[in-house]
Amino acid sequence: MVILGKVQFIDRVAGVFAIVVGTICLVEARRLYQYRLPGVLLGDDTFLTFGGIWLLLAGLLMLFVSLPGMSPVVWPNREKILVIVKTSIVFLLFVFLIPYLGFAITTFAVSTSFFFIIGRYSWYKSLAIAFLFTLCCYVIFTVWIYIPFPRGLFGI
Repeated sequence: MVILGKVQFIDRVAGVFAIVVGTICLVEARRLYQYRLPGVLLGDDTFLTFGGIWLLLAGLLMLFVSLPGMSPVVWPNREKILVIVKTSIVFLLFVFLIPYLGFAITTFAVSTSFFFIIGRYSWYKSLAIAFLFTLCCYVIFTVWIYIPFPRGLFGI
């Protein structure tokens, strides 16, 4: 149930911030639209357009709508802190290994780790889901949108 009325000050500040960032995204998307290739459905402006629209909508909601039952922030227990630390380490490994191993191998290894650590899937399920995820990302970004990713030492 959504209650219109008492919106906390911090929510209003975050709403204004989201509206400002969304507006900046839309202005930049408009500027990039002129560089879109003729006959191409997606361009450099697409992500910024959708992101700007979502930020504007989220900002307006944060300005005017209050969600009931806001619970206080609770510090995570030891187990959740370990998940956060492991995830951060894996992400840093992704950043440092992608130039050497390439997009496909690094994405496969990192997503396998994320599915195992965060999703708590078995290694077999993590490997299978990571393979499908990597394949989808590779097809979408390199085949359809033509984004050049690092190929690494193995040329993959």
